[in-house]
Amino acid sequence: MAVSYSEFFEMFRLIASPWRKMDSWDADIESSEDDAINKVDILQDASYYDDLRNLLGDHASVKASLTSYQSAYEAQGNAFLEGDGADLIQSSNTTADAIAADLVTVMTRDSQTCLENTISYGVAYSRSGDGVVSTFTQTQKTRDDTITLTCTTAQGASDAVFSVRSKVKGDATSTVTADGSTSYADADLGISIGVSALVVGEGSGGNEWAVGDQITITTTSDERSILVCYFRDVHDVLLPTAASGSETIDNTMDDVDSSFPGAPVDGQRVVINGIRYWYSATDSGWVQECRFEEV
Repeated sequence: MAVSYSEFFEMFRLIASPWRKMDSWDADIESSEDDAINKVDILQDASYYDDLRNLLGDHASVKASLTSYQSAYEAQGNAFLEGDGADLIQSSNTTADAIAADLVTVMTRDSQTCLENTISYGVAYSRSGDGVVSTFTQTQKTRDDTITLTCTTAQGASDAVFSVRSKVKGDATSTVTADGSTSYADADLGISIGVSALVVGEGSGGNEWAVGDQITITTTSDERSILVCYFRDVHDVLLPTAASGSETIDNTMDDVDSSFPGAPVDGQRVVINGIRYWYSATDSGWVQECRFEEV
């Protein structure tokens, strides 16, 4: 019997969309708060300084509320996976994580894919050595993150060794040797940060890596695929993905706005005055889909 993907994902979009938006709000609030508090600290206008700073610093209570709502959505997702969801994808497992892993298996088997997130990265160095990151390849488990490699053993008689820390996932359980050939992935590092290949080169004579030298890799993900984000962050599994326009499972968030967003990417959607549009890179323009009517 065929897997009922339409029923399964119709339900899961209702769970994943608000869950993902709350995650994004929390990150936006934290970023705005840090920047704003710095500015208020500089101004220190007695007429409003204390009250405004207290508002800006109240992120903890906002975060607690968002976390509570997210947990409630996760509970709904787990209940669905362990009930009707397992039946729809014909899984014999009984725990949400195991059923999510089965979902990946059946989607791969049936050539079902969802939209991939657009991922990227930048590398910065703060060190005396001249070795570089010669290879860095990402996977769809990439998040908005800062990955810091810190030299703990200097290059000398043997290769330099780096510790690895992710802002999102914390410390890696393994180190990275800067030998210019050994490649490291998530499985080697012991943390799920979206790395499939990381190679760090040696420093040249007189420019070797020294203790304390750092490599900072800033990774980004446009997070358009709510299904990829949800199953990545909640169940640590990667759903099969495809480039925009070729995915078989609809899983984008429809942004609601009053005008078209700048710098759109292929397949991006927006709802303006009840009309849904999607951006076509081929046509270099916005294409109208349909009008939503209130009932």
